[in-house]
Amino acid sequence: MSRIKQTIGDSYIWASVDETTDIKGRYVANLIVGKLDSEGFHRPNLISVRMLEQTNHSTIARFVVDGLRDILSSGAMENRLLLLVTDAARYMVKAAREVLSALYPNMIHQTCLCHALHRVAEQIRFLFPDVDNLISNVKKVFTKAPTRISLFRELCSNLQLPPAPILTRWGTWIEAAVYYSKNFDQIKAMINKLDEEDAISIKLSQQAFASLETSQMLAYIHSYFAVIPSAIGNLESEGMELTASLRIFSEVKSAVKKAPGEIGRKVEKKFEYVMRNNPGLERLLAASKMLSGDFDETNTPSPNVIAAYKYAPVVSCDVERSFSIYKNILAENRTNFTPKNLEMYIVSMNSCAAFLYLALLTFAMHATNAVSLFSARYVFEELFSSDHHGLLSVNDDDDITDEQKQCFVKLTSELQNCVTSGTSDANEPDDLCVGMYKDILCWMDKVNENCGETAVPQFQKAMDLTLDKSLQELPECKKLIRWVENHGGEFLDEEIKEEK
Repeated sequence: MSRIKQTIGDSYIWASVDETTDIKGRYVANLIVGKLDSEGFHRPNLISVRMLEQTNHSTIARFVVDGLRDILSSGAMENRLLLLVTDAARYMVKAAREVLSALYPNMIHQTCLCHALHRVAEQIRFLFPDVDNLISNVKKVFTKAPTRISLFRELCSNLQLPPAPILTRWGTWIEAAVYYSKNFDQIKAMINKLDEEDAISIKLSQQAFASLETSQMLAYIHSYFAVIPSAIGNLESEGMELTASLRIFSEVKSAVKKAPGEIGRKVEKKFEYVMRNNPGLERLLAASKMLSGDFDETNTPSPNVIAAYKYAPVVSCDVERSFSIYKNILAENRTNFTPKNLEMYIVSMNSCAAFLYLALLTFAMHATNAVSLFSARYVFEELFSSDHHGLLSVNDDDDITDEQKQCFVKLTSELQNCVTSGTSDANEPDDLCVGMYKDILCWMDKVNENCGETAVPQFQKAMDLTLDKSLQELPECKKLIRWVENHGGEFLDEEIKEEK
């Protein structure tokens, strides 16, 4: 926490809060904060995790105030919070409007634009029940059906399996509709080869594909609403400037307005509704205009405040990602954490260094004969039950050759450069990084000659086992993946050539 306070200093900040229900049925709230700086983007930090007796505007407001008290202990604390990002739940809006706005007069309350676009996407799904039935039934056709999947891969070898949208995943239903629009004839031909007597889902899917109206609906969705999932994906990216984020949102607005007919008017009405119920959007749009060089003569905040909004977020994706870490830690076989210890552990693990530490340890196990001794999943589970990050440390008298040390010192040196280069808040690796380097060095006890050829799939497998998909989108993780793709086998190839 002291490092976070030192990084933020007396700067303006933004915050994001959300709540979830954990595996034990408890209400859990997470609070993250980030530094607002016109000179560059700063990654936000999780600062508080709290179990709530109930979820309402009062408990959320109290949680935010308590969490910010230590971070804002210096300077004009009540004026330094410029932005609060939440979802659009009524109690969140009420907490911001009735309590927090009075305590933090400069605060703009922005509800997540990804949530807003997802609500528009849900309205589109509601307006196309026939398309929804098609997507749902084809999903059932391939669920736990290896024979049908094999047939699909044989007949449609150039296509991915039909998407299985999850209603709580933003924009996935529209992505599925666009997929069927693009590949309608090919998927239809494959489905028609199945025996309708095998499953009711096959029969219903064949009927849906036979409907001309369904194909026309897919074309309509593809033509006017395909922009929504791509916009959500772009908005989820970290480090975007405010002007770029709001430009993406405006492009969706323009696309929705172009949709003709009664359905187009209903979707546009829904879009206007979610915009109207976003309390801070107009103020952020005004700030964005000034940052874009579109000036007016109305009263505005100080130039320093406007400049601080340059990298202001408009989505709550960062706090959503923190729940992925929480649910990975508090699994079914690991539920005895005290609330205080759980908060401390999650806050400490909410750094990219920790994510990379887990992924790279698993990569180390996969890339050597050590994989025969421990499975990656076992390593992952045991790391969280350890009192410290050095679970895999070895004793001084363990047999590690100088050649192995030289080989992996080279690897860890490259990884250190990869992790720390370009970061704005640290020039030296933290303790987790140091532990990561030591553990990889100690446990990669034998170089597998095939590692150089399989480094990329091994690393990706490690990432899949240890990191949630959303975490893999973090810039540092992408940077490491690119490094492994480009250099993962070079150091091993050199060692093998020398031996030969």
